Amino acid sequence: MPWSCPSCEAEANDRLSVCPECGYAKSAWTVVADITRAFAISRKHFDLLRGTIQRPLAPDDPALGALELVQATYVPVIPKAKAQAIADAGQVPPPAKVLFVAFKAKRPEQVDVEVLYEAQASDALQVEVPYPDPPPEGGVVHAKLLCVFGPEELAPDLFEGLTLIDVSEEGGAGFANELELSALRQDPRSLPTRYARRRFRFSF
Repeated sequence: MPWSCPSCEAEANDRLSVCPECGYAKSAWTVVADITRAFAISRKHFDLLRGTIQRPLAPDDPALGALELVQATYVPVIPKAKAQAIADAGQVPPPAKVLFVAFKAKRPEQVDVEVLYEAQASDALQVEVPYPDPPPEGGVVHAKLLCVFGPEELAPDLFEGLTLIDVSEEGGAGFANELELSALRQDPRSLPTRYARRRFRFSF
């Protein structure tokens, strides 16, 4: 599937990582109705992505139907109390706080995503990802993970379509510094965790 350059609107082959006309680097792509466009994922590869929208959204917000995803250089984490407050408000978490594990499944079957972190036992946590019905175009599936921490208890189905991963350290005051993730029986990839507190600016 060719991708359209957002800089000059030229069409480029999937295999190219830069636009042949203007040299624009293909560093982001758009997901429309669970279809990955402008980027090809092989059957023996998985990618770690996150959204760019920083605010909670209504479940029926049109923005959720056309998310821009970028390469994840860290795993975002949020306090459990914040996650509960978002749910109580009838919203879903900001896409920028969600980790998307993207992979291409060979057959319509369940695929496991493995998550391992220091505060957890030595066995990797298995996140079961059912193959969508109907199958997505191109076969690309997204496992959506929301990493949380804190002493509170959350319902595992707090958000439809999101798997909650409790990365709390003992007592819930802190969280694991790093996560290892794997899919399709590939070697795990490590990413540091990050909790971005909201910043306020004052003027006098």
